[in-house]
Amino acid sequence: MITNPTAERPYFHEFGNLPYGALPRHTFRVANREGRPVTIQDIQSVCWCTQPSAVVVAADGTRSAPSRDGKGLVLPVDGQLELTVTIDTKLVEKMNIDKLALVRLRSDSTLTPYISFELHLVVKRPFRSVPAELDLGRIGHSSGKSGRVDCSVEIKGDPSRLIKIERVEGPFEASMQETTIAGETVWIVSATAPAGLPRGPIRGKVVLAATAPQGHDQPAPWEVPVVGTVVDDVVALPPVLNFGLTAQGSATTIVTDLVSSAQGASFRVLRHSVEGLPSADITVQWTPQSPDADGRADRWRAQVQATARDTSTRGLATGVLVVETDHPLQQLVRIELSVASP
Repeated sequence: MITNPTAERPYFHEFGNLPYGALPRHTFRVANREGRPVTIQDIQSVCWCTQPSAVVVAADGTRSAPSRDGKGLVLPVDGQLELTVTIDTKLVEKMNIDKLALVRLRSDSTLTPYISFELHLVVKRPFRSVPAELDLGRIGHSSGKSGRVDCSVEIKGDPSRLIKIERVEGPFEASMQETTIAGETVWIVSATAPAGLPRGPIRGKVVLAATAPQGHDQPAPWEVPVVGTVVDDVVALPPVLNFGLTAQGSATTIVTDLVSSAQGASFRVLRHSVEGLPSADITVQWTPQSPDADGRADRWRAQVQATARDTSTRGLATGVLVVETDHPLQQLVRIELSVASP
């Protein structure tokens, strides 16, 4: 039985209207009144936005370790099961309509072997972003990169409005421009990762102040997540070529792409050389992808072939493929190579 009911139906809880991004949680306390221990077989949520967690509390107050699936938990005589349900409103599929989250519990109880817990909410989200996250992808170290998302009201006719950039978090610069598309107001949010940032992943967000006319619910600030990864201005994908075990006289070919991370920067591959790797012959065939009239492209495909010619030294041999380009920001690219002899 439920010892802390919050509604006329004890296995039901009402969250009401919640803002997008909230993490509401509620704990149901279920007492064991069967006069014998009850074993929990499993606890499952119907929706991936709903996360249950169970703890057994004995009559003397001793608490078990939390369990997400509940399997194997034993509820002693006069003990209680604390079932805490957390809902991530960012994972709820549909906004501004009724949502009934369900969690089901199975046990070896003779009285109530199956229990369904219900939680009702409405996630209120006045705006939406397309795409939901501003992903800049690969960002050239020396060039930086810009991108945009389009923001609009979630429901046509909603009087809520985005009025300005409240703040920018992370190493980004941002701007917002209001326009009209197909009769609807759209706010174009642009974010730029400037040149010179340290290499590696970066993350932040643009927070937009929002308002609505008097008499309407005032919306919370709207957030646009911004992510990306700062890399060299020219990168090899994949960056390491492992030819694996190669017998003498046999050849193995791996395809890699040389890609410009700088927006609008095309280049030519001029020449290449191999450092180290004396146990194999390396040949490379370069092909520009969608070149311009001058033979320049922002992506070059390389078919790299390794032919083993010396297996007197067993084990792994390594080397570097050095590629020279006329890229305006990066002229040398080093690609690691490895060949194993049987």
